[in-house]
Amino acid sequence: MTVKIEPMICGYLESDASALMENESGRLRIPVPCFLIEHPKGMVIFDTGLHRELQTSSDRLGGLARFSTSTSSRATSSVPA
Repeated sequence: MTVKIEPMICGYLESDASALMENESGRLRIPVPCFLIEHPKGMVIFDTGLHRELQTSSDRLGGLARFSTSTSSRATSSVPA
């Protein structure tokens, strides 16, 4: 039995580099992955995903919100929602 896993990028998050790495400046563009799994019994997309509300607000992240910025104007996606 052969199983193939194909990684894909569903979009990106942006954050200040200093929020994730000490003494760093600038911006980071972090990919959000998902995976196409091809199995002899069929195919499935595995996506740990991010909640749709994170496109406009980081409130759902609670204390983790300090590590990110809103992605509303910077969100990109190669896969339809």
